[in-house]
Parts: sequence; C-alpha cells; structure tokens
Amino acid sequence: MKPLTRFCLVLPLALLIVTQGPLQSRIHRQRQTYKLLPPVDVLVLYQLMPAEAITITLIGTMLGGFRGVAAKMLWLKSDEYWHSGRWYSMLPIMRTITWLDPNFIQAWDIAGWHVAYNLRAEAKTEEQQDEYVRKGCEILEEGIRWNPKSWQLLFQLGWTHYDKSGNLEEAIKWFKLARPLEDWKPGDLPRTHHMIAHAYERLPDIPKALKTWKDDFKYPHFCGANKGAVETITERYVIPWKLMEQGQYEKAISLMDKLLEKPELRHSSIVRHVLAEIYRRMGDLETAQAIMEEWSKKNKLDAGARYKAKLWKKLLAEQKQRKQP
Repeated sequence: MKPLTRFCLVLPLALLIVTQGPLQSRIHRQRQTYKLLPPVDVLVLYQLMPAEAITITLIGTMLGGFRGVAAKMLWLKSDEYWHSGRWYSMLPIMRTITWLDPNFIQAWDIAGWHVAYNLRAEAKTEEQQDEYVRKGCEILEEGIRWNPKSWQLLFQLGWTHYDKSGNLEEAIKWFKLARPLEDWKPGDLPRTHHMIAHAYERLPDIPKALKTWKDDFKYPHFCGANKGAVETITERYVIPWKLMEQGQYEKAISLMDKLLEKPELRHSSIVRHVLAEIYRRMGDLETAQAIMEEWSKKNKLDAGARYKAKLWKKLLAEQKQRKQP
C-alpha cells in the first residue's frame, strides 16, 4: 500500500478517535447523571485485567458506540479463560463487561454464579467460602438494580441464597419478585413457584408451604409434585405445627421424634428443620442449634441448616456474654 493511500485511510480513523474523546466524556457524564452506568471503579478493574482485555475496553470506550461490541469481545475472552482454567482472571473481565453494557443479563448472571460457586469451591476456609457467596449475591443484586425486570437474575439470586448462603428468607424474597416475571406457559413447570414452596418447607413455615403447594394447582403442568407435597405435609407436619403454635411443645417434639425413627425419613431435611424450629420456639435455642449443626455436617448440601447453625451459635454466644457480670 502506498504511503499516501495509507495516510488517507488512517487519518479519518485518527480524527474520529480524537473527536470522539470530548464527546464520549460528555456522554459518559450524562450517563452517570441519569444513572445509565453502573458504579464500578474502572481503575481497580484495569489493575486486575490482562493487557489484551484493557486494550479492548479502551478502544470500546473511546469509540463510544462500540461499547457493546467491546463487551461482546470481552465475553469471548472470558469464555476462553473459562476453558483454560483461568478462573480468577475471568472476574475482572466480567465486571468490565457489565460496566460497558449494564443490560448484558447473561454477563451479570454468569459473574454472580462464577463467584458464588466456582470461586467459593476454590476457597480454603469456610470464612472465605462465605465471603465469595456474599460477593456473588452482591453482583447479582447490582445486576438487578440495572435490570429490575430480569427473571433470570432474580431467580438466580433466589437460588443462590437457597442453595449457597442458606438465608431462606432472602431466597423467598427474591423468588417472589421473580415469580410474576417467569415466562410460564401451560404445561411448563412453574420453577419459581416450586422454589418458593421448597424454601417455605425448610424455613420452616408449614402453613405457607402447604398453601403455596395448593396454589400450584393453578398452574397446569406435567409434574405431580404438588399433589405429593400437599399429602406429605398434611400427613407429617400439620399436626405437630399446630401443637407447637398451641404451646404443646413436648407433644409436637414427640411426633417429630417418631418421624425420625422411620427409615425413609432418617435423611429428611424438612423433619429436622421443623424439629429445630419447635425447640427454638420453646425457648431451647441450644438444642435447636445442635440439631442444625449436626445435620449440616451430615448433609453438606443443606445450606439452610448451615446458615441457622451459624446464626444461632452467634446468638447463643451473645446471650452468654450478656449474662456474664
């Protein structure tokens, strides 16, 4: 290519970049004013990002309208890191993607999941694991602030609390926000509604769990879980729960102990959650905490039991400290 021809091709591009600078700064300020950009500390992200990712981001930022293109290019780069096992390098890239394009739902979803699940699995201590779950939930919450009508993000946050943090009240809150946004069609499984019912079972709130499963009959679908759940809850838990509410704790505990004697229920999470709740309402938080702690060690997948064991252990320590002279 002749020098003059090369100059004629490069000059317009250079002028475009130069003139875009002030214009992009003005657009960026307006986006911040009208809250169209997420509050991400870009300098911190740049310190963590590989050089090639920084180049893509800077080009996308300078060219303004190409922010979405830059986000897609970084998305491909994060996928490359995923398949090469560079998990920790993925996070700053994903956060930059959400800065460039805050409406990129999948980027928020994957970023939150990646931190709460993959990075948590790599953590060495339980405290580090909890911190990664907390950060993953924070990412999802930030994504929801920019995309409040996203069923995908709302459901994922509810699921992360249900499956990882164990905070079942938070899980129910986010599932309820997600439920009216689910793209449900007759015949489909109402996933969000089912998760609300499951969360109530382990919270536990037996009347609300039963009502939620009964409401599930409004959604015609192939799964018969609602019928089985209504029968099981009515048969096993309604009477002990009523006895507990009436203050007849010993009778309620006796019925739950008999359930635990059945071989098919020795590994039941719901039985233990209900039993622990009866002890808690009776005022015996120590026994309730012991039930949850023992069960969380046997069933490491029950995040709700682990959450209660930690929370109640902390409350017991505070009570003990207050009693000291």
